[in-house]
Amino acid sequence: SLEERAKNAKPAQTHTPDEWKKAFEERKKIYGSGYSIIEEIEDPSKKTGIKKVGK
Repeated sequence: SLEERAKNAKPAQTHTPDEWKKAFEERKKIYGSGYSIIEEIEDPSKKTGIKKVGK
C-alpha cells in the first residue's frame, strides 16, 4: 500500500560523489536490484582477434 511505501521509500537522487557512493553500496545489498551483480566481462576482441566492428 502507499502507507507502507512511504515508510520505506528513499529518494534516488544524490548531490555529491560521497552520497552517490553510499547509495550505490546500499543498492548492492538489495537482492534482485541488478546492482548486486558484479562480474568481470572479457573483451571479445581478444578471443576473436577482430579489432573492427561492423563491415
